[in-house]
Amino acid sequence: MTAISVTRQHAPFLGSIRARLLGIIALFGAGLVASVAVFAWFDARDIYAGRQDELRTVIDAASKVVQQQYDEFKKGTISEAEAQQRAKASLRAIRYNADDYVFAQDKDIVLVVHPRADLEGKDVSKEHTASGKYFFAEFKKVADEQGQGFVSYEYPKPGAALDQPSPKLAYVKLFAPWQ
Repeated sequence: MTAISVTRQHAPFLGSIRARLLGIIALFGAGLVASVAVFAWFDARDIYAGRQDELRTVIDAASKVVQQQYDEFKKGTISEAEAQQRAKASLRAIRYNADDYVFAQDKDIVLVVHPRADLEGKDVSKEHTASGKYFFAEFKKVADEQGQGFVSYEYPKPGAALDQPSPKLAYVKLFAPWQ
């Protein structure tokens, strides 16, 4: 008796049309996810750069207001005290993006200008974030070492609990004549 056998060869991976189509769809899906991730990263980077530009522009404008009052004092048109009071009033009035504002601190880390008058004159050198960052001291450090620059920190939005900080970005600029 003779034995007859049939051997079936296994089709190579992706040998069938169905497997090939599923492979193409999987590759297309992975490429789509990667593209979305890259574009989202680019958008986030552009948004952050836009925020930096906005802050720099606002502080440059505020600095020019202070410079103008200082120049009036140097010309002898007004007293130094009056020039400083005018500069403070102008800074207090600056608002952008509806809720954002400008403030000023002196070399001793005391708030000189703030939209909330009750905070003016307050030593804020011990103010820190939940993670322990002394952000007002950091503002002074950046101003002293670089003259101007960005400081990022986390702090609760008005009305939020202290344990619910939001990311913040500040641009600081030193006005040397009045420290």
